[in-house]
Amino acid sequence: MSATPPAATADLIGHDEAEARLVRALASGRLPPAWLICGPDGVGKATLAYRLARVLLGGRARPGTLEVGAEDRVFHQVTAGSHPDLTVLERARDPKSGRLKADIPVDAVREAADALHVSSMGSGWRVVLIDPGEAMNRNAANALLKLLEEPPPRSALLIVSHRTGRLPPTIRSRCAVLRLRRLPVATVAAELQARHPEVEQATLLGVAELAGGSLGRALRFLESGRQEIYGRVLRALVQDRPDRAGLQTLAGDLAMLGGSEGFDQVQVLLQTIARRTVHAGLGREVVPIFAGEVALLGRLAAGGPLDRQAALWDKTAHLIQAADGLNLDGGHVVHRLLLDFCPATAA
Repeated sequence: MSATPPAATADLIGHDEAEARLVRALASGRLPPAWLICGPDGVGKATLAYRLARVLLGGRARPGTLEVGAEDRVFHQVTAGSHPDLTVLERARDPKSGRLKADIPVDAVREAADALHVSSMGSGWRVVLIDPGEAMNRNAANALLKLLEEPPPRSALLIVSHRTGRLPPTIRSRCAVLRLRRLPVATVAAELQARHPEVEQATLLGVAELAGGSLGRALRFLESGRQEIYGRVLRALVQDRPDRAGLQTLAGDLAMLGGSEGFDQVQVLLQTIARRTVHAGLGREVVPIFAGEVALLGRLAAGGPLDRQAALWDKTAHLIQAADGLNLDGGHVVHRLLLDFCPATAA
């Protein structure tokens, strides 16, 4: 069972308090015109945004919640992207390469602003949902700021953000902020079990731990074998003598993980190794993702000062973003990072 897109997802896992805040705001009749729904990737931010959008657009929610049944007409319209009062801004795909474009352009924001000034064809509300907000380029962000300064009546702007630090402070300050937290590993594992009962419990717990409290990420990892890839990378890094040819092959395989979606998953995987290596080196309890992982992390931690891992965290983010945004050779960039992570080559 593949991960369902947020626009078609009926259930919200583990964020009752955040949803209750939105329900109270609706009931008060003083709903802020702009919401910044932020938090880690894959924890349910867009799912929550679509739940609010459906209610505003006339969906019939279960009392005390934002849960609109999948049989509801508004639910079907939102899933199909055909509701006349909903505008969704996302990064478009390049028709030639199939890759997601780097940003959301200013013209898209201007068109969305125009849509908010058109009379509603349904409930009276018009909604713009931006996912992710940090994908807007500078001109697009400036255009959005003008809209935030004078929002039309009965309009709602829902901004989903994984990295709020990339949003201009002027935008953040004009939104009601709703921050979603990482889910407990046990919650993620239980949800994986419900969707994939054929998979062993130990595997599900390992994937949930690797995903770091992100259900969306855990589903992607499970369905694409990320746990096995993680183990392969970690074993390659702790070799006494670096296998440069093997690392080159591994780098090419990792670069393919990005595909048309970019290199976010490669970044998550490498930064997970850095984070868990530091925890192991400091003697903190580390729940193993696979048998023998903690011993491998210990060997990696012993290969150099722990502040080196923190530096690799930052370097990974910088190089992966450069590879993604500038269309650099992904295999070369990842190979360079693997060499940096490997203590045998750093010595």
